Amino acid sequence: MTGSKCTFLCLAAFVAGFVSGRMSMRERHSYTVEKWTDTVVIRQPEVMVVRSLEPRKARLAVVAETADTADTDSALVSVPIEQHEYHGEGYRAWVSGYALALDSIAIERSITVVQPTRGRQRWSVGLQAGVGLTPHGVEPYIGVGISFRLY
Repeated sequence: MTGSKCTFLCLAAFVAGFVSGRMSMRERHSYTVEKWTDTVVIRQPEVMVVRSLEPRKARLAVVAETADTADTDSALVSVPIEQHEYHGEGYRAWVSGYALALDSIAIERSITVVQPTRGRQRWSVGLQAGVGLTPHGVEPYIGVGISFRLY
């Protein structure tokens, strides 16, 4: 094989490899996905809004204790109902009832972070062995050279 044919074949192989490597890089997407849960605990939050709601009627037991026996009876009682609203950064809570208080609230947030990963470097310097084109023709080659990763 003559030198010009060999040069043309080497150049054509390099161009074909370069183009196919570039096309394959476009299709590959690599991502790092991190997931964790963040918990925020708020102890004794401050009441922001208090609303009086419709009172509810409830039958409650009335115990009358005498020296000899305990008599049980019941009475219909109107119980005042309130709604307390608590809110702050990232939370809102409503509590309804009689003589109520929110002791604490825990909020769990699921956080997902998706980041593209950085690909490996395409160019590198390293030890090479192969066949090289010299002024004397095609000969074996061992040395230090620059490499280009196609994919």
